Amino acid sequence: MRIKSRIIRNMDRECIRICRAINRFAETRTVSSCCGHGRKPFYICISFQHLDALARFLYFTEIIRFCIFRWKCEAEILGVGVIFRFESESIGKEAYEEANCIAGFMEKVFKYRKDHPKSEAHHITSSSDRVGQSTTKGKGISESEKA
Repeated sequence: MRIKSRIIRNMDRECIRICRAINRFAETRTVSSCCGHGRKPFYICISFQHLDALARFLYFTEIIRFCIFRWKCEAEILGVGVIFRFESESIGKEAYEEANCIAGFMEKVFKYRKDHPKSEAHHITSSSDRVGQSTTKGKGISESEKA
């Protein structure tokens, strides 16, 4: 999903790359983010259209969250539904670097998925019957949006 330029102007610069990477997951979209501004943890709030999309995202991030960086994913119940908060335990420059590394890892997996469509990475990051649909409605990523 391309994040529209008017939205990018209102985003923390440190959040843009990881939000773009997360939005590439099928049936997944970021709804808010904050880099913490050196005082609070870096976080991204994510909405999942279906529970299987949440399960794929959590499976994908398992290594990131517990082995490489200490990020957590918790549910927040809001008036409009449930939002999941993906949050760093680090603050400031360390959190920014972690978010950049996580985004880079996700980008590599999506590139591998594109080059190897029958790989496990393909099944983890996309819904088999929804791949290629536009993310503007929270689904997949179209070929034109991959640029």
